Amino acid sequence: MSARLRHWYKGNSHSFTTAQSSLLPRLWALRALVLLGGHRKFIHPHGFSDDTLAGFLGFDLENTPENFDFDQKKTVAQLRGLHAEAEKNLANTAMVPNLLAHNIGRLISLIGLNATECKILEFAVLIHNEHFLDCAMDCLGALTSAQTFHALSAILNLPIDQVSTALNRQGTLKKTGLISLDHNSNYPIKEKLDFPTRNFSSLILSSNDDPICWLRDTVSPSSPAQLSIDDYGHVGESLSLLQPYLAQAMASGRTGVNVLIHGAPGTGKTQLAKVLAKTLNCELFEIANQDEEGVSGKPAALYFPG
Repeated sequence: MSARLRHWYKGNSHSFTTAQSSLLPRLWALRALVLLGGHRKFIHPHGFSDDTLAGFLGFDLENTPENFDFDQKKTVAQLRGLHAEAEKNLANTAMVPNLLAHNIGRLISLIGLNATECKILEFAVLIHNEHFLDCAMDCLGALTSAQTFHALSAILNLPIDQVSTALNRQGTLKKTGLISLDHNSNYPIKEKLDFPTRNFSSLILSSNDDPICWLRDTVSPSSPAQLSIDDYGHVGESLSLLQPYLAQAMASGRTGVNVLIHGAPGTGKTQLAKVLAKTLNCELFEIANQDEEGVSGKPAALYFPG
């Protein structure tokens, strides 16, 4: 799956005009307003809640006479017509901007995202960067987690069970920190989908830097080990199993391999991870830990790229 996805993203990365790059957000916005009932907040008895959003969706506001008598039912019917036309013309052709597609392809190689996770990531990035898409999603109001799953299922045309699996606590998006879903409060969908850093969504959309740069606030290259494997003779039996296991996982390109190292503070857990990285001749990254007040502490995890 990952190899095919990576090939698809590479093959479909090309130059976009501004008009082309708005096609997919427009389709998503129309789905939210029509399929999910967002039109109830968008189209009022006497007009639109947001005229600029109406223009983005395709309503001809410039040629509307000043004495025009607004017809709410007729306007809703026009909105449904715009949605039907977009589904017919764009559902299988509208794509994300080329650099975003390229960068998501790099993430597929790095952490093994599946097709559903890629679509959710695309949507989350664009809703944080496309003003009119954000405005349309606000018409859905504050959502619970279950409502968020339903909304994403309709907007992205994905099975709801795949959406909920992709966003649960054991999913790749959550475990890698790319996207976390706030399960504790009801928020508009943009706020429900949280990124690891403030600049992540704009960087993945516009930067060709190494992916580690997109996460510079939470992920950083680890410092060199200060100990050696000989300092861990007391856990030699465990290491005799762990070292070949990690070496085989790296050689075969396996993803999602997790090892828990536990012990009292100051017993050398972080140093052991660094020693293992040195022994295996691989890069090691530290994922910063934060307390409830957002204060960074010692690394919560260390990551060996596959």
